[in-house]
Amino acid sequence: MSFFVHLQTASGTFCLGTKHCRNAFKHSIMNKDVFFQAVRNTTGTNSWTWKQGRGDDMRRVTTSILRDDDKLLMLQKPRRGWYAMPGGKMEQGETIKEAAVREYKEETGLTLYNPRLGGVFTFVIKEDDKVVDEWMMFTFFSKEYAGEMTEDCREGTLEWVPVDEAIQKPMADGDRFIINHLLTSSEVQYGTFTYTSDYALIDYRLDPPGP
Repeated sequence: MSFFVHLQTASGTFCLGTKHCRNAFKHSIMNKDVFFQAVRNTTGTNSWTWKQGRGDDMRRVTTSILRDDDKLLMLQKPRRGWYAMPGGKMEQGETIKEAAVREYKEETGLTLYNPRLGGVFTFVIKEDDKVVDEWMMFTFFSKEYAGEMTEDCREGTLEWVPVDEAIQKPMADGDRFIINHLLTSSEVQYGTFTYTSDYALIDYRLDPPGP
């Protein structure tokens, strides 16, 4: 059984499903108070909140691609400078469509209309050939929206990117397959992407297959 801990810091959310977490557990012998101190010692920060999970818990997130003529709205994350699709975690009791619309509004200030489901994906993070994290992502596509884009996105920098440049931007390799599919097909795609803890793509499966 694997464990992970999410640390919410001023710089963003980090998942300790790696050596940090295992070392902290090893020294704490599963005592939560001792574990807190072990995480502080390991990460060098006191500014975080606790959220424990287990490797058999499946988180659910939504992302959305918005196309306006020949541009896509993308989010450049500050940590790596990678581009991503705006979105975030589902809340309890939400439908995936409700979550997609809510998360998009929260991150961009824009309200999506008639988003269609374009893909359902499983993401697996491995370290030393062991699964240390896993989640599901539901990706939507829309060409209809209302509102004004926020100038103060907490998650990074929003940017309208020309469609023919989008998948050339620095991003997680699996996202290139996802974006390409949603731009070229109305069929729902299913897939699994396996990454290292540094987000190097190890393997992937897609149905229908990518190009």
